[in-house]
Amino acid sequence: MKGILASIQILAVAGTLLAVSCNRGESEMDIRQGTDLSEDAAALDLLPGDGSFGDADPDVTADAGEDSVEDQGPDLAPDTAGDANQDALLDTSLDAGDAHPDAVEPPAEFHPLYDFAGHVLLAELYEPGGKLMSSGIDVRFGSGPQPPGSTLMYEEGPCQYLVAAGENKCTPACEAWTQYCGPDKLCHDIPHRVSAGTVSITGTKEPFQANPDQSASYVVTPDPSGDLFEQGKSVVVQASGGDIPAFEVSLAGTGKMDVQWPQPLVLKNGSDNVVTWVPQGDDATVELAILIGWHGSPPVATLWCTAPDSDGQIVIPQKMVEGYPPAGGIGLFQHMSFIRRVHRDVVETQFGPVEVTLSGQIWFSIEH
Repeated sequence: MKGILASIQILAVAGTLLAVSCNRGESEMDIRQGTDLSEDAAALDLLPGDGSFGDADPDVTADAGEDSVEDQGPDLAPDTAGDANQDALLDTSLDAGDAHPDAVEPPAEFHPLYDFAGHVLLAELYEPGGKLMSSGIDVRFGSGPQPPGSTLMYEEGPCQYLVAAGENKCTPACEAWTQYCGPDKLCHDIPHRVSAGTVSITGTKEPFQANPDQSASYVVTPDPSGDLFEQGKSVVVQASGGDIPAFEVSLAGTGKMDVQWPQPLVLKNGSDNVVTWVPQGDDATVELAILIGWHGSPPVATLWCTAPDSDGQIVIPQKMVEGYPPAGGIGLFQHMSFIRRVHRDVVETQFGPVEVTLSGQIWFSIEH
């Protein structure tokens, strides 16, 4: 799986936290991948990255770009931000004289969010201060991971800096809507939905079940709301098996996500920036994603950082803060940033890794 990080596609949700999406470009469950997914208009706004799959996207499948970002650098990444103050985002993302002008070689491991062929996700959504707002569950499985959309440019300490990838050119051209051109300059099939049979979830405040329809789209019953799970109590996810063989995963519930800093989060040049939270003693991993751009396209730039819950903070290096594009003001459906505490397990399948995740998270906006 070497090279996974170099082809991460990230789409964040815009709109209300658990509103039913009326635009397939608005949620993490919208990775724009399978043509048979195009009729699914009920993706929950649960999660902020592109860790699964969605509808085919002409911007991904078309071979309009002559070269990739790996060939020409971040200045050629598309401007998807939508705001006048973001017209030259990538010109400022990394100094041309930097020691890291091109994409770095990623480690041979899965990225915690973005390289999965499916997922079972349970999320509790909080306000700053730790007040529970709502919750949701999303179940879906695909015939492969999503097409690449972002490129890892630089990493330091607990953080990574990513930019939107340029389009690749395959010869001969890939089949429109059914294939995409990868960084390897080869055509790959766009993933479609597959089934893992009935998914049962127990150990939650009430049991849940998700069943696939004829298109392998899953509906969770009963409709989840409120407090899903207790901190430390085991939650068991069982799939009866289908295209994906049966599996069972057990995870402990995470604690609430509690931050005390004012909204929006202001990134300040001139020093490292520190993002803090109230530790919950649940052995969770805290994941921070600071995103800029507009929904429907990969973020133009992303700061991605992780740390153990017990650390109580993440230090974003000064260089990454100062290289990050300007943000703030009026925008059209801007990507929302997030911080969340996560327990995750990964199931290996013939289609690629599938994640099972319990999380408590907060959405926020940024200024820079």
